[in-house]
Amino acid sequence: MPPLLRRAALLATTAVLLACSVLTGPPDRIIALELTTPTKNCALPGDTVHLHARALAANGDSVPDAVVTWAILDTGTVGIALLDSSGAIAADSIGTWHVQAAVDAIRSDSIAIVVQPKPAAALALTGLPDALSAGTATTDTVTALDACGRVAERYVGTVRFASSDTAAALPANYAFTAADSGVHVFVPGVALRTTGAQRVTVLELADSTLAASGNVTGIP
Repeated sequence: MPPLLRRAALLATTAVLLACSVLTGPPDRIIALELTTPTKNCALPGDTVHLHARALAANGDSVPDAVVTWAILDTGTVGIALLDSSGAIAADSIGTWHVQAAVDAIRSDSIAIVVQPKPAAALALTGLPDALSAGTATTDTVTALDACGRVAERYVGTVRFASSDTAAALPANYAFTAADSGVHVFVPGVALRTTGAQRVTVLELADSTLAASGNVTGIP
């Protein structure tokens, strides 16, 4: 091998060996923080949110004795508070706030704490078929969702149905109870009386912006 090529090969080999030594290092050293709770959490004022993270070593094992600290990333007037070093967060004021976990210089992804004014931020309506024979009732499910897209189990609002088919038979107004845990099935559901494209809507009595709709075609 010519001297220049031999020298280039030697330099390349040395660089690879140095890179490997940097990447490997002690197998039990902490290289990452893994969040074991969602990166977006919803709460109501007065709730306590419990966040969790675990340190991971280079060999993939957890490091149970690693000291994880938590910090609020927002500045100024903040609507959450750290209760202790375990990741317990007090939700105080409405808004979206941000927290981060750390072990020494290693930081986790930012975690959002959404403090919302009431349990539900949206409704979902399922069970409507694409087409429905006149007079045939559906089985409809109404689900209350929080701002994180999860079931709002504490929702206790009252909902009503409406339809572009003014002759449709609709379920009576219903007040969710704690036993519903944010989900209620209406049997019988909606029964159309008019053929053609129709729209069915469910909405909260106290706040009509909390609503969900679906399209269904009435057939003879």
